[in-house]
Amino acid sequence: MSARRARLLSVARAGAGLLVGAAIGMVVSAASLHAQDPWNTRLTATLAPVPIGGCGVVSVAIEDSTGRDAPRNPQGWRVSMADFDMTVQSVDPRALTGKYNGAASYSVCACQAATVGASATITATYPSRALAVKSRVAGVAYSVSIPITAGKAIGGGEPQGCPAQQTSVAVGSPIAATTRGVTPVGTVGAPPPTVPAGTGSVPMPPSVVAAGGPMTAAPPVARTGAPKSISSPAGPAPTNAGVKGTPAEAVVTWYPPSGVNGVAYKYVVERWSQANPGCCRAMSASIASQGGPITWHDPIQSSGTWIYRISTVYVDGRVGYVDVPYIYPDPEAPIGFSAKQLRGDTVMLSWQPVKNASYYAVAGPPANTSFRVDSTHTRIAGVPVGNQSWQLSTIYETATPGGPRAGSAFVSTSLTVSSRHYRIVAQSIRVNGETVDSQLSEDGKGDEVYVAAFGQVIDRTSHQLKQTTPIVISSVHGDVSSWPDRVKSGTRSGWGGLQFGDVVSPVVANGSAGMPGAGDFVLWDGVLMEGQDDLVLRPTLWEVDELESYGGRNTGAPCITAICQWGKFLTNLGLRSMSVPAVKAAFASPNISIAAGDQIWMTSSGYLVHIERQNRDRPIGLEIGSNADPNMGVEGMLRDLLVVLSREKIEAALAAGTNTVDVRFWEHWALNNVAPAKATTLGGDYVLTLRLERMP
Repeated sequence: MSARRARLLSVARAGAGLLVGAAIGMVVSAASLHAQDPWNTRLTATLAPVPIGGCGVVSVAIEDSTGRDAPRNPQGWRVSMADFDMTVQSVDPRALTGKYNGAASYSVCACQAATVGASATITATYPSRALAVKSRVAGVAYSVSIPITAGKAIGGGEPQGCPAQQTSVAVGSPIAATTRGVTPVGTVGAPPPTVPAGTGSVPMPPSVVAAGGPMTAAPPVARTGAPKSISSPAGPAPTNAGVKGTPAEAVVTWYPPSGVNGVAYKYVVERWSQANPGCCRAMSASIASQGGPITWHDPIQSSGTWIYRISTVYVDGRVGYVDVPYIYPDPEAPIGFSAKQLRGDTVMLSWQPVKNASYYAVAGPPANTSFRVDSTHTRIAGVPVGNQSWQLSTIYETATPGGPRAGSAFVSTSLTVSSRHYRIVAQSIRVNGETVDSQLSEDGKGDEVYVAAFGQVIDRTSHQLKQTTPIVISSVHGDVSSWPDRVKSGTRSGWGGLQFGDVVSPVVANGSAGMPGAGDFVLWDGVLMEGQDDLVLRPTLWEVDELESYGGRNTGAPCITAICQWGKFLTNLGLRSMSVPAVKAAFASPNISIAAGDQIWMTSSGYLVHIERQNRDRPIGLEIGSNADPNMGVEGMLRDLLVVLSREKIEAALAAGTNTVDVRFWEHWALNNVAPAKATTLGGDYVLTLRLERMP
């Protein structure tokens, strides 16, 4: 038996359902049970209890004092299970035992001699006695232990390391039992004996396995004469005999003997272990003669080379047979198992296909129960933030539905799931300069303002729009003397009203005025993926000039208000600002940037005119250029103001201890080749502070 087969044999011998017969996520784990543990060591058994006849993987997770990495040995390599001695101690050594599947792979098995509830202790001891002195961490020696119990049996197979139960079978007699996990053979046309399926969550639909697998290692040996168990004259043997299969079963195929037309005969198949012919012999019932090819399925699940003897038994007593050697293929664990976080809390697990696999069993967060996967990848949603790991096994089924299953050793993959969920909140409004107001201040003393914004997520590679969020609007903040729906803000009068030096905080969402605990005014909330998404936030600050009417802040049809025209223009044509050099530079910058884009056309000329009338709401931060309409009173034009963000830029800001962004809205002259200057005819100069938050 090869070392590889020996390491993997335990899962195969467990028969149906090591992974599928129990909820893998129901683990037993423990931190160090000894005070001298210098590291944070967690010992985990993936099957708890471990079913009788089955094995479950044991894992050791180790963190150094920082909690961010595994401790390292003097050569700089991470300390792993290979540096520990693993043991299983049971009151009854025949009940539970442990076995290595490799230097860094260990399993605990429940033997057939165990009873439900039998207990044992799994212990990991550092340093291993086999660990070279130069590879040991100086001054560290400790043990961690966890309890384990035996659970309900999942089959009659005996895991490796348990006492063998020798069984002999008389030729021609019913097959009652076999040893070392070998399932009794059955008759052609009837389903093979089954191992009871487990109680796990993996459904068991009909097998999808086709006959296949490794062919015989040597050509069949045709013999004339009788096998030892049959005393009779020689006869023609079956032709073209061969055996192939999977870790779940061997499939024996042959054709009728030549030159026996009109002679009655039947077939019998016998098999035994080449290394130990006295062990595990079994024989089929009689198989009626028929045209070829004839197939017979043997749900054998034990490593090594097996001899299959296909005999033709004639009515006159003659026997002809052929022996075919067959090397049992050990269950193959998947390779290339990896995890990748997709959008939000979704993780993609993928691996390379395994030949002859019926399906795969996956277990891990968030449900921590095993489930069936028929492809080589699966998406899992709702994965919690933090260090997560998943387990994967190849599952093999017999061609006959409901037959026993074989599972490979577990492989694992881990991923640190991080939050890609962010939100941007309007934290405060600071007044550096009031807007010019009418002498009568019909709309209230000082300034009255509100915030409006929406966001757009743009694909970084294709530059195509992926998402546009609805416009959100805050309550009006200012004088509340005659407007109870407003939020009292500012110091211009006893009723409020914004003037130079005033700060509004918090900014209250529309309709939340006077409501305690209304919460933050969120401008944007969503998921940003690194390397994929850019976020353009378009915040605006508006002055209230219309007598209080929420109709003046209508963003839907009919689209006649200034704020509706602003939103409609940017929703339909806002991406054209990306061609502006300043905007291109903002996207390319590694930091959060604010840039002015294209002119926004809210009127036929692109300018708001006769603003001096103070009779309509208008945005703050207008500019006056050389293209203004003549003889139209006080005028101003609004530019597309973009706050360009991404996951990378937000994380860089948070890492630097900066979680706010200041956006200035100021009225100014913007003439060619002239530095911007404050437009006193408009007057407004405000700063909106945005707060960046990483959500759980």
